[in-house]
Amino acid sequence: MDMMRMSDILVVDDDIYCQDFLSIFLGSKGVDVRTTSGGIEALEILKHCKFKMIITDCNMPGMNGLELAAMVREHHPGTPVVMVTGEIKSDVEEKAATAGISKVLSKPINLQSLMEVVKSSLNASLMVSA
Repeated sequence: MDMMRMSDILVVDDDIYCQDFLSIFLGSKGVDVRTTSGGIEALEILKHCKFKMIITDCNMPGMNGLELAAMVREHHPGTPVVMVTGEIKSDVEEKAATAGISKVLSKPINLQSLMEVVKSSLNASLMVSA
């Protein structure tokens, strides 16, 4: 049986520039990041790897961030999901909460807000859930 690899964050975004930016920025802060371009690919990765946190784009072809979050919540209930969106944040927050998304961040991403969310999510993932 394969040992599941544990990484810090899975970034899911169909925009390769956003993937690269988040990977480089978070990597520079000592965070282990893996990237993929869509929800379906993310679910395949999640079959073999565990993550302390997932950051997903809202609008992606195939499977959007809300659908991905719902699947993560079902199959990996303790994993926090943060969604980034170019849409008006208030328009997606209610749907995001229903899908199990812990935080919604607007694009362009405020790096200070991102780091606050990452730090709190990674710290929370280290605690045993009741």
